[in-house]
Amino acid sequence: MNIIPSIIGRDFEEVNGKVELVNESTKWIQVDISDGVFAPQETWPYYENEDAFSEINLADFVRTDVLKMEVHLMVKNPELILDKWLSTGADRILVHYESTDEDTLKDIIARVKDEEIEVGIVLKMETPIDVLDNFMNNIDVVQFMSIDKIGAYGEPFDDEVFNKIEGLLVKYPGVRINVDGGVNSSNLKKLADLGVENAIVGSAVFGKDESGAGDFDKEKGEVKKRIENLTCLSAGRKNA
Repeated sequence: MNIIPSIIGRDFEEVNGKVELVNESTKWIQVDISDGVFAPQETWPYYENEDAFSEINLADFVRTDVLKMEVHLMVKNPELILDKWLSTGADRILVHYESTDEDTLKDIIARVKDEEIEVGIVLKMETPIDVLDNFMNNIDVVQFMSIDKIGAYGEPFDDEVFNKIEGLLVKYPGVRINVDGGVNSSNLKKLADLGVENAIVGSAVFGKDESGAGDFDKEKGEVKKRIENLTCLSAGRKNA
């Protein structure tokens, strides 16, 4: 199982600061993008920004040959801004099933694949797995949200996601699965045992204090230790 840090920030400085904390401890990051409509919390580049995409080109240098970036679009009608995100160098684009209609979602998937970028569909907790049947042949990954309130750190994990994972794997053995929301040391091993490929982790990586104050090198070391411990737990080993 891969531990992928979830990056949420109100401005690019916060986004980049979190990336710098994890860039030597992981091969992937997930950047969460919320427009304040589809999900209630605005993040960069939408937060208090009249021209939301004036800084989007900054995302291009987050992704490197060593650090890969997936973009989790928690936005209404993502088809309207898809081209902007395709230009950022993202390695994977994740789009919510609930954010647009099915025909448009098929078009989004085709547009992303045309750019030779991986694409995935994200399901909220209340969305049944059957909605994926028309898409499974054309996507690279399914991401299950495991919290009810998306777009924020610290929300409680919903055990019902275990049943959704099991159900999808029965229908589509070998499907690549992400789980995002409330993932921590208490549920990580079970997710790994079920066959989840990627655990998207926020608070369990960055901790509860997100003020950004304090010693950067010390904080980076603590973050690295948390990622190592989570990786060990997912493999059934003792902490690093």
